[in-house]
Amino acid sequence: MISAEQLTSALRRAGVPLDVIILFDESFELPAPDWITVDLAKAFTEFLFKAGITYRDGQFECNKFAKSASTIADWCWVKTRPSLSALAFGMFAYPGHMLCLAAHQSASGIYLAGYEPQGSVPEGEAYSQPVILKQLTITREEFEACEDCLFI
Repeated sequence: MISAEQLTSALRRAGVPLDVIILFDESFELPAPDWITVDLAKAFTEFLFKAGITYRDGQFECNKFAKSASTIADWCWVKTRPSLSALAFGMFAYPGHMLCLAAHQSASGIYLAGYEPQGSVPEGEAYSQPVILKQLTITREEFEACEDCLFI
């Protein structure tokens, strides 16, 4: 578990401007990357399939996918690990796109990773099931260009 101050410090070290960071909680649990890419991805894919939700320009695009993934993450986390702390999994917007952002713990400290909430099919593969919540690397320039960073 980390404090809001520790999460803010990790975001600032990455380059996120202080004035775009919005944290609604005082402490945060750090999920494992495979919890996001396996467990959460499965639950989110199931939600999208059952709801019949697919990408629709201007209606259901990156911001709606990121918001939905964040909500499903909260619901899944409560069942996985009940805690009084919030989950360190939020939304990250930079020019032209919004994705999900998580704080993780490694031997060298706290690090941040992006996750793409919109489904995609890896190039050269047949379409069977979209890849959802694939881990991404966010560049220093993208962190510095952040327009909104929300952990709610």
